[in-house]
Amino acid sequence: MGETLCWFRGVTPDGALTAIVLAVQLYLIWLSYRVSRQTEERSQRHDKLSISPALEFYWYIDTNRLELALRNVGVGPAKVLEQIFIIDGTERRPGDRPSTTDALRAVLGTIGLPAVMLKHLGEFAPNTWIGAGEKSDSIKMELPGFNHDQLFALRDRIQIKMRYQSIYGDDWKTFDADSGFVMRPQAQQ
Repeated sequence: MGETLCWFRGVTPDGALTAIVLAVQLYLIWLSYRVSRQTEERSQRHDKLSISPALEFYWYIDTNRLELALRNVGVGPAKVLEQIFIIDGTERRPGDRPSTTDALRAVLGTIGLPAVMLKHLGEFAPNTWIGAGEKSDSIKMELPGFNHDQLFALRDRIQIKMRYQSIYGDDWKTFDADSGFVMRPQAQQ
């Protein structure tokens, strides 16, 4: 221990100043690194919050037509995790047997319409991407001679739920969209 103290006694004022400058530089480097890491974390958090999808379902109902459309109104793409159709209270997923198409055609049969009135059914497999601003028709039915009460009664028998994520995947938030919550009938034409 005595040798160490001797070394400090032998330090010139220039050497002491050099050591102090070096210590300050090391502290500033460490501080700069810490600030840059915090800035990067804030930037990533901002990106996750600002580049998120928002899937919404829209019902379009007018004379002779019932449509359900899905739109990504967010600013980032959505990765579909699961799509669930609830038809007359029974859950169905893409790939189930009997198919969702068969179930919708059976509903049309119960109200006296031929199966060909179902013009389109859009199913999304897991891991399908829906881009920002993209619109997709989920269901289209031609219903000639139906009044609005009949169309709304049919609409209430059909529901679609979607679970999806942002581009950040499993380390981020899972979202839900439900066709039962957003009912936006078009004005009569």
